[in-house]
Amino acid sequence: WMEYEFWYDLKKQSPKYIKEMQLLSAMGHPGGGRTVISPRVLSSFHVINVTFPSEAAIKRIFGTLINTKLVDFDEEIKPVGELITAATYELYQHVCAELLPTPDKPHYVFNLRDISRVFEGVLQMTSDFYDSKEGVVRLWVH
Repeated sequence: WMEYEFWYDLKKQSPKYIKEMQLLSAMGHPGGGRTVISPRVLSSFHVINVTFPSEAAIKRIFGTLINTKLVDFDEEIKPVGELITAATYELYQHVCAELLPTPDKPHYVFNLRDISRVFEGVLQMTSDFYDSKEGVVRLWVH
């Protein structure tokens, strides 16, 4: 279809022409169960490579989110934001290094979505239920 602009209908034995269609696709780097895309298919696309953000950028993004949430909490709890951010990033790095994808476990692929899920849960806390450092840390561990 991409080169000839039609699909062939086997029942009617005639081409079905596809007009005014845009195709958008995305993929990760090959490895861990993902295969290499052939150069012939790649030649039909504009390839854009988005690199993984630096450690400082990730910590700044998630640190800003958690610290903004903690503004309404007690002064005792506010410093926990930086600790949670650093600990989450260290845990993410450790998991990525130790739990590598294999052919029988291709689901061991970790990305920023996994970090964001941790913060999504932590950001749902309210000062009514979490009034100590220990409570916030227990929520993060959970």
